[in-house]
Amino acid sequence: MVREMRSKFDKYWSEYTLLFAFGTILDPRCKLVLLKYCYGKLYGEEMGARKVSDVQFKLKLLLREYTKTTNPPPARVPSTPPSRNVGAGSRIRHSK
Repeated sequence: MVREMRSKFDKYWSEYTLLFAFGTILDPRCKLVLLKYCYGKLYGEEMGARKVSDVQFKLKLLLREYTKTTNPPPARVPSTPPSRNVGAGSRIRHSK
């Protein structure tokens, strides 16, 4: 029975750990420092570092997708050469 429960827990944990990691990173009190610490304790330093790297990669992918959907590409404004006209200051005549 314990093995069956452990199997269900491992499946649940593997599906939701990424969501929890994103929440931890986005929490201004925790950020990436807490995730590195916790993953290091849970999985060991080497595996923890790989998992943190994977989370960072997936978060960047999510940000890229979000940026695509929320920010339409900027409108292209045709470039015009700089004006050679001098501004209003040139109209002021100085008397001697």
